[in-house]
This record gives sequence, C-alpha cells and structure tokens, in this order.
Amino acid sequence: MLESRSTVVVDAVVYFLYNSMYFGDFYPHIDPDCIASFDLEREEWRDLPGPISSSLAMDEGEDMYQYISMWPRLTLSELKGSLVLSYYLRCQSDVWFLTDVESGLWVKEYSINTVSTTKGMIETHCIKPLVVLSDGRLVVHLIPTGLLLIYDPRTNNFDEVRTGYIDGVAMYTGSVLSLPNEERQIEPRSATAAAFGVALLHNRLGDMIKKPNKVNHRKASMKKTIVLYPGLFVSHFAPMMQLADFFVEEGYAVAVALIDITMDHDVALATAVGRIIASAKPSITVHRLPRIQDPPAITNDERMLLGYYETIRRYNEPLREFLCSLQPRTSIHTVVVDAPSVDALDVTRELRVPAYTFFATNASAVAVFLQLPWILRSEGRQPSFRELAEVDASLDIPGVPPMPVSHLMGQYLEDPESEMYKVMMGVTRRNPEPDGIVVNTVASLEPRAVAALGDPRLLPASVCKRTPPVYCVGPLVAAPGETKGEHECLAWLDKQPERSVVFLCFGILGEVCHTEEQLKEIALGLESSRHRFLWVVRAPISKELPESTHGNPDLDALLPDGFLERTKGRGLVVKMWAPQVEVLRHRATGLFVTHCGWNSALEAITAGVPMICWPLYAEQKMNKVFMVEEARIGVEVVGWQQGLVSAEEVEAKVRLVMESEEGERLRARVAEHRDVAAVAWKRGGSSRAAFGQLLSDAGNLCPEQTLA
Repeated sequence: MLESRSTVVVDAVVYFLYNSMYFGDFYPHIDPDCIASFDLEREEWRDLPGPISSSLAMDEGEDMYQYISMWPRLTLSELKGSLVLSYYLRCQSDVWFLTDVESGLWVKEYSINTVSTTKGMIETHCIKPLVVLSDGRLVVHLIPTGLLLIYDPRTNNFDEVRTGYIDGVAMYTGSVLSLPNEERQIEPRSATAAAFGVALLHNRLGDMIKKPNKVNHRKASMKKTIVLYPGLFVSHFAPMMQLADFFVEEGYAVAVALIDITMDHDVALATAVGRIIASAKPSITVHRLPRIQDPPAITNDERMLLGYYETIRRYNEPLREFLCSLQPRTSIHTVVVDAPSVDALDVTRELRVPAYTFFATNASAVAVFLQLPWILRSEGRQPSFRELAEVDASLDIPGVPPMPVSHLMGQYLEDPESEMYKVMMGVTRRNPEPDGIVVNTVASLEPRAVAALGDPRLLPASVCKRTPPVYCVGPLVAAPGETKGEHECLAWLDKQPERSVVFLCFGILGEVCHTEEQLKEIALGLESSRHRFLWVVRAPISKELPESTHGNPDLDALLPDGFLERTKGRGLVVKMWAPQVEVLRHRATGLFVTHCGWNSALEAITAGVPMICWPLYAEQKMNKVFMVEEARIGVEVVGWQQGLVSAEEVEAKVRLVMESEEGERLRARVAEHRDVAAVAWKRGGSSRAAFGQLLSDAGNLCPEQTLA
C-alpha cells in the first residue's frame, strides 16, 4: 500500500514521502527510511534511507501503535539546495538535511521547540520549513494551525506573518505579478512577508510536479574565464588553486595572475608555489605579472604587512593591463581576489567586472575581520588595543566565542597613531565591498559564525550599505599526491602502529617564532612522553646567517645532545618539509601539533586527527579559540603567549590526547566533523550548493559585453 504524503523536487530529483504498510506481523510500519525518489534526468526510481525509523522512535519511548501517529508528523521540503525531512515529536520539530545522496547521510541542523507557538495545542503541530532568509532565520508553515512563522534559531523565538489561515503552502521565487490573477489568492499583509519576494499559493500547486529549469553551468560557461588573484601568501595560494579545479570541472577556463616578487629570494616559497603550479590542470593557466620597479621590501617581521599592502596597491596597474589583454572573445565571468589584496577591487570596479574576495581563513575569522573597524568604537574615537590587551580583556563579537583582545592581530593594532594601525584598519574597512565573500570552510562546522555572516544587521548601516553574501565552499584541501612512497617519512610511518605517532609541523614560517631554546624544549618533551613522533624542523631565523639559508637546520646543533640517538626508532626528525596531507591521512598518525593555520586545521579535520593548538602569529590565535572552545577538536598549550612552552607542558599535552578519556572525546568529535566535511562537495552537499550559487550569482552580475 503506497500513500503519497509529501513531495519535493531537489536538483532534478523528485522525492516522495510515503506510507508503507506490511501486515505480515499485524503491526503496520511507517518507514521514513523508505523515501522514494525519481531522477527526472535518468528516469530511474530508487529508495532512499531516511534519518529516523520505527526502531528509533520506539527507543525514544514510542510503542508501535504510537509510532503510527508519527506519520502525520513527517514532512519533506527543500532548503538551501538540499532535501530536508522534518520530524515532530514531543513539542519539538527536528529538521534533518540530506548531505550526501549516495551514502544517504543525514545531518540534524535544527531542533525547533514549538511550545511557544501552539497556544496550548501541542499534539501534532509539525513544522514544514519553506526558506532560509539571508539573516539565517527560517520561514516555516506550522501544520495544521495554518500559521506562517519566522523562526530565529539563535533565540528559538517565532514571529507570525499575518496572512490568515493557510491550509497548504508552496514556494514560488519569481515575480508575483507574473502569475495569473486567479492564482494570486493570498497577498502578503506585512512588510516582512513582502520582503520574502515569494508568492504563497493554495493547494493549486500541490499535485504539480515539473522538471526544474536547471542551469547547465557547462553550457553557460563556454568561453568564460575566471581570474584568480592569489597575492603573495602560499597558504592562500594553495586553497585558491583547489578552488580553481572546481571551476574547471564546471567548464570554465581559469587564469591565475601571479605576483612572483618574492620568489627569487624565498626558496621555500618558490618551491611550494612551483609544486602547486606543476600539479595544476591544463585548463588552468598561470600568468606572471610584470614586475614593478623598486618593489617594497617584504620582510619576515611584523612590518611585513606594510610592504605587502604597498606591493598590492602598486600592482593594480599590471593587473588592469592583464585583464584588458585577455582575448576579446573571452569574457571574464568573475575575478576572485585574495582577501588581503582587497585594493585590487579598484581595478575590477573600473572595468565593471564582478569580483569576490577569497578568505583562506575560517568563517569565524571572517566575522571578526568584517566587524574589526567598528567593534571598539567609543564616543567617536577608536581606542587602542594595548590597554585592553594588558588587562587580558575579551570582546563579545557576534559569530565567535568571547575573543581575547590579544588575539585580534594585536601586534599590528596596539597604537592607533601608528602607520601599521592605519593601514590595517584601512584594509579591513574595505572587506564589505566585494560582490561576495568566498570562505574555505564547511557551513555545518561553524554554525554560529555562518549565521552571523548571514545577518544583514551584522554591520552598522551608517557605515555599510550591506553585508556581502558569503559562500562556504570548503574544505579546499589537497588530495594525497604522488609523493606517497617517495618521502622517507611515509615509509617510516608504514612501520608504526595505528594512531601511535605524534606529528609536529608549524608551517612554512614556523622558524619566525621558534627559537633554539624552544626547539630544545620540544625535543625534551617528546622524549619524556615516550610516544612515537614525526617532527618537521626548520632552523630559526638568525641575523648572523644570510636569508637564503633560513629554514635549513643543523639538527645536531639545534637539538639536545644525544636526542636523535636516544629516540632513534620511535622518532623521526625531517628537515624543512613533509607531505602534510599524506602524513595526516596515514593510519599511523594519532595527533597533530599545529600552529593553527587554517589550511593545516582543515587537513587535520578531514583526516580525523585531533590537535594540540600552538598558535604563532596573525589569525592563528583566533583559529585556536574556535578549535579549542567552539569545535572542541583540540587542546591549547600553556606558555605560547609568553614565548616559551616548557618540555613539561609538551609532555603533558601529548599524554593528555594520546592516553586519556578526554583525548578519546576529542578524537570522536573530530571524526564527526570529518564525516560531515567528506560529503560537503558531493551531490546535495552544502559546499557544492554554495559553489553553484556563487556561479549563478556571478553570472547574474556579469555584463554582456567583453573587455576590449
């Protein structure tokens, strides 16, 4: 017996929620794990496992007869490009998102308490979600009260839209005026409802199933070029090149405008960039912009950003010439600019080309950077961060946990009268200017930050007309490469037990912060822990040595006497570099000691490896707050702020994660995030949906004419 109950179309697939009755054992089974689907393109039927079942309902206290009443409490809908199943039980509606069609993986994103909405009648009030607003609120239909409500997940409160009783609702995203008069039966009676830009129809649409007018990006993207402008940081360049692969998959050509001013004197950077370019797909072309005369010095100290921003400003003209030099028949779909290179928006605005900034950081850091110029305003004056940092004050910033002032790029913002402060604030004030912001994160990993970024009230209206749309397209992480089996550390890992090795790597600039004394403390802590380890060591910067020798370490001189011999067999120290992605995904790796760079954090999350958090510079300190306090996938070492972490602290934190129950809880949480991240780019996943929206939005902004 098949009873059609709820129908929805998502990505050219029709999903049916139905009642399957089996009388062999007398008890009827209502199986939401038997959602039927019909692929309109392939013309194929298949069953889809649901997130709940009769056994789950009985585990929660329902007997089989009570489970029968669950049937009217189930609804299907579409939100943010995903199939959604809503399940009402005991005054609460759980909203489950299908994040991976192939594996049938569901994630519960909302649990909505409906007691405050039902006015005492709380038996069978199932919620049907209709649309997610730009500020993160949900428009829902409360069945069977006929109420149309706006639900705020941050406060768990509802606002009622005054429409009168509605027995059925469908969403129409076109113009209300384009509908025949007889179908315009309900007029929104409030400014809030009108702002939805939708028409509310009676059940006239209930039995209508039409194949969606699906945009074919491959056809639409023919002869379209997406230009990437990655700036000078290799940690930003790498994920942008991962994003380039997805553009290519959709049929776009990708042109990378590369500033290579530092390549000649920074061997490590040149090697890393060369390695990434060598692995690029044929449809990705790299163009080296002409060098400017007398380029500013970019040094490895806290004045580095001054040289960086000056370089970006002076490269606007070469960038403009490059954009104008593209083939006349090749129109630019959009330009994606590395976020610190925001001054390049002057060029894109002049040429009337859509432009998006790319943040290689997480969404939490983006929320901070967007609000940074305004969060400390007091009586029209921008106070110094120094006083607040000295008293270890924390700030309540929408979208993030309480943030210590010392973590907000403090070394650059201590003195409001300094050149560094003025330059930094000038750059951050431009963050709302692009057509949108692309972020290397997974939306479900950072729900608080993503909700804040979607709130149009995030930035003061007096200084910002709008908060740009945010597209979470992570994890942009390199796949294990062809280095496997070649680097000595991988062969060594093959001989180690599962999850037994502590991996230490502090990024390409780790030598800036780790002194010889600190390296010795790390070594002694590892030795005392008695755990296996793989440690990537770079030499500290020394004024006595030429810059070209920085990083290449003399291990015998840097490490304690006899350390290498005493730890031989259970430890391996490698110089300069190791294939981090392959190491983290190796079965033997059980812990990652990291500087909290976001690329490294994502690589650990996607590998399911817990972390010891040891931030060194820039937004790594903010990342640490998110990883330790919000996601709870790492522990913080004590002493990093004072400039020296003791051997005893290294040993204690290694033992905590590798030996204790708290370590097992960390491991379980990061495994959950790994599983969600694994499906973000699959069909129906949140990042793939956001990526498709990015392409669509950019196409709507793109002018018809090409550049001349």
